[in-house]
Order: sequence, then structure tokens, then C-alpha cells
Amino acid sequence: MKKQLQLMMAGTILCMSMNTFAGESQEGYEDFPSTVDYFSSPSIDSKSGQKTSSSWKQMNGKGTGWYGVNGGINAVYGAGDTDRSIERFHYEKPSWGWATYKTTTKQMDGNGSKDYFCPNNSIITELYYEDSGDDSIEAFRCLEVAQHTVEGVGWKHVKYTGETYCPKGSYLSGMSYKDYGDDYVEQIYCSKLVKKNDN
Repeated sequence: MKKQLQLMMAGTILCMSMNTFAGESQEGYEDFPSTVDYFSSPSIDSKSGQKTSSSWKQMNGKGTGWYGVNGGINAVYGAGDTDRSIERFHYEKPSWGWATYKTTTKQMDGNGSKDYFCPNNSIITELYYEDSGDDSIEAFRCLEVAQHTVEGVGWKHVKYTGETYCPKGSYLSGMSYKDYGDDYVEQIYCSKLVKKNDN
């Protein structure tokens, strides 16, 4: 009986260490409400709610949480060095309207290595960044665009070090996520916004 108990404990420790080695987060992200007031004005709001004129939003070193913009994300910056995490992103102020207040959350970390997309006619407006351990994006939120059709443009491989832009006039609407080791976003999916009366 004592030997069986020792074997069971050893198996439990092995499973726990394998999970940690696989890079899976032991805690799920906290689904905090959005800090972005999409309908107040077309200005960009920072995570703390203060307005900023910068075209880049820094996540690394700013704490774990949601980072959102009242606009479209059109580029990311790969940190390089010892990891493949995205540390900041580029955005544009909206020249369009939003269809709804409701955001759709896509959890990537813990759900496997695969492609994750926004719902139809939506683009990514918020990223959940884990600012410890893997230092990686673990989830994203999407918002539906009014009076436009969101049409896919294609994938862009995220540079190990440096900036990766969507083609001009297109924005992030999906991500290809590697859910093991040093979890990271491998590719971004870009989509353009087309006015419905232009189709």
C-alpha cells in the first residue's frame, strides 16, 4: 500500500512538472471588463484610461491585463532576444463606426496550438498580455464594425525581432498561436474593411 501511494505521488509530481514544462499557464486569465469606451469619441484610450497620441502601445513592463484601443490594430513588434513574444502593437484611429458595445473574447492560452479568428465583420481591438513568465499575448477581444464588410487579406508571419505590419488599410482579425514551451503568436491574420455600398 505504501509503495502504491509513493508511485501515485510520483506520477502526480511528474504530471505537474510536465504541464509546467509544456508552458501552459497554471492560472487562467481574468476576464476584466473592457477599459475602452468605443462610443465616446474616436480618440485612443490607454489601459489606464488616459488619452495618448502615440501610434504604438507598449505592453511589456506595464503589467498583466487587457490593452485596448478605440481603433484598429495593424502591426505588432516581436521582442526577439530570448523569446518570441509580442511586446507592443501599432494602431490607427477609426474612420469607421462600431456596430455594437458587445466584445467577443477569444482565449488562446490553454486551448491548443491553432488559428483563432474574430467573428464575422469584426476586428481585434484588445489584447490580454501576461507580463510575467512567458511574457505573451494569451487572449484577444474583437468588436464588430458598422456598415462595413470585413474581408480577409491573409497571414503575415510575425518577425522574431522587429515590426510586422498588415497591408495598408487592413487590421488584425485573427492570430496563429503556439500553445507550448514559450507560448507565442506565430502569425497575424489581416483583414480589410470595405463599405457595404462599395461592394
